[in-house]
Amino acid sequence: MTSINGEVIEINTVKEQLYTCKISVKEGVKVTVVIARELKGKVKSKTLKGKALKVEKQQDYLIKFNKNATEKQIQIRNAWLEQK
Repeated sequence: MTSINGEVIEINTVKEQLYTCKISVKEGVKVTVVIARELKGKVKSKTLKGKALKVEKQQDYLIKFNKNATEKQIQIRNAWLEQK
């Protein structure tokens, strides 16, 4: 990916740029992304266009507190969280 909506993607700030894009682009707005592909030893740019839409992101590793934890489980959890 080389640019989003005309803004050049910088390797040092890509995370911040993608986050800014995520919070500033509203659903349904046209988005233009330019990608670079290497074909037969030459780099060619390809422009992709579409409308922004929100998607649910699955969180593969999510830790939640058990609302029904026993006293023993709470003690273990607290000991685990407070270790240094």
